[in-house]
Amino acid sequence: MDNVQPKIKHRPFCFSVKGHVKMLRLDIINSLVTTVFMLIVSVLALIPETTTLTVGGGLF
Repeated sequence: MDNVQPKIKHRPFCFSVKGHVKMLRLDIINSLVTTVFMLIVSVLALIPETTTLTVGGGLF
């Protein structure tokens, strides 16, 4: 008699509970990085710059 164990069926990543937790964690990290980036951009946008290089960069 062979001790053959049945093959475990593989579930896709997105249908497992771990998959949802990992995606949620990545979504939260992505949101935090985006929030920090937008705060930095908004603060830099409040600083008045009148050089021609800044205006040229804004055109491109």
